[in-house]
Amino acid sequence: MHAVPEHVTIGLPREGLQSFDDHTELAKHPAPYRIKEIEVQYTDEHILGTVFKYADAKGHTIDGHDIEKFKPFGHLFGKVHKKHFKIDDDDEILEISGHAGARINELKFKTYKGKEESFGVKNGVHFVYSFPGHTFGSVSGGYEKHLDFIRIHVNELPPAKHHLKVIIIKS
Repeated sequence: MHAVPEHVTIGLPREGLQSFDDHTELAKHPAPYRIKEIEVQYTDEHILGTVFKYADAKGHTIDGHDIEKFKPFGHLFGKVHKKHFKIDDDDEILEISGHAGARINELKFKTYKGKEESFGVKNGVHFVYSFPGHTFGSVSGGYEKHLDFIRIHVNELPPAKHHLKVIIIKS
């Protein structure tokens, strides 16, 4: 059996990037946290930015870093798309996949119940992260004009969601 990592890194961290860390804000709220919504802004070439929204142990919504910081660059890169992906309260993210090169080009999220959404274009090296019995938590990363990398914590499913382990949907 393979060890489950503490986090996964998508894209290429490098010197000189602007950085963000949602965990700093989440630490002010009662644990555990879960991703409840994802907003992605992207062009026909790259992911420009993301906003992750979380729910704390009491069900309160906590906003992650703000995608608005990416808007000033949008007009430089052609048509900018923006989509949302909501994760039901009784579901969790099972898999994150996509394509990346020097930047993140595509992100795809799939839940234990089979709900999925993709953002961006299939260009670059394909990646897949999935750890049954676990889900994904707080996000940090770095950007310049595009989203260069994100680092996502891997968390065990909370006890109230252990039933999800047995309903993994195969695509």
